[in-house]
Amino acid sequence: MATLDTLPKRYCGLKAAHEVKDYPIGAERYRNKAIEVKTPDGWKLKSIYIWEQANGKLPDGHRIMFADQNKSNFELDNLLAVTLREIFYMNRRGLITTCKELTKVGLAHARHSMTLLDRIQSLTETTGDSSDNSKYRNKKRTGHYTLKQRAKIIKLSQEKTPCKNKQNMAKMGIK
Repeated sequence: MATLDTLPKRYCGLKAAHEVKDYPIGAERYRNKAIEVKTPDGWKLKSIYIWEQANGKLPDGHRIMFADQNKSNFELDNLLAVTLREIFYMNRRGLITTCKELTKVGLAHARHSMTLLDRIQSLTETTGDSSDNSKYRNKKRTGHYTLKQRAKIIKLSQEKTPCKNKQNMAKMGIK
């Protein structure tokens, strides 16, 4: 029976001297379409390494996104820590661009919108479902009314409004 010593080196797929390269800390390598940096803990993506040097440990659930979509631009101004939810929101609405400033504005918009959505959701959970709100929740709100609906709205508004509002409605052409 053959052993590793008797087999030819090309058969085992091993290098002739069985060398293990020991890279110094700070060395860079290109792997899986990304640049990695050697740290005392092992290999780390260069974008994460640079961001963590300036800001501390990357929070759980966050990723590093390149603001200008150039994966070789490692300026700190170009590295953004984002959650997967923010990336999803920005991607769905076309807020990720090759312009660094526009992507940052898109990220601010995404964070603001998601904060509002979370607040609305928490308010609806605490108040519970009311029958008035539930019938409108799944309907698409277009803002268009039929002629009968407009007439009914106008009739109701005229009955419940003081004279001043009736005069304003007459000026707008609503009778």
